[in-house]
Amino acid sequence: MSTLKVDTISPKTSWTTDEIAGNTVSPTGSVLQVVVAGDATGTTTTSTSHGDTSCTLTITPTSASSNLLILVTGELYGTGGNESNWFALGVKEASTQLTSSNCTGCDGNGDISEGCGNSYSPFGGNGYARHTLHGQALRAASSTDSRTYTVTFREVYSNGTTGYARGTITVMEIAG
Repeated sequence: MSTLKVDTISPKTSWTTDEIAGNTVSPTGSVLQVVVAGDATGTTTTSTSHGDTSCTLTITPTSASSNLLILVTGELYGTGGNESNWFALGVKEASTQLTSSNCTGCDGNGDISEGCGNSYSPFGGNGYARHTLHGQALRAASSTDSRTYTVTFREVYSNGTTGYARGTITVMEIAG
């Protein structure tokens, strides 16, 4: 059996970069920063192409080897007669819609989440279907240039109008 005897314990007087809180060295998979934005500015469309919402944010990655995890939530709705409505949520970087060719989690149409519902009105006239959609995408940072992400939405099928009521976007920089 060993015995440790100490007369005094002194604080450390110098530190290496790796030992300082908030250092620039982070293990792979660490969250380096989180940026969040939300809005409740509604807009509508009858287009099957993605259109912008006012839910947008800008992030500047700290490392080109990082990944960006993009989380999107949107409350969408469809109106029309007693019909099915199908709508989709997406995201774009600058003016480019993210699709399966440039991000993980997006399909070829730029959709990261789709929803449907019946807009049924028991009293006749236009019915109304509302759904909260959630989606996520993963994108390589590739540079430390700032970039802007915008929540987008589109009508997949509706006998009326597809609307965006409100939403949020969160982008997390993950150490690569």
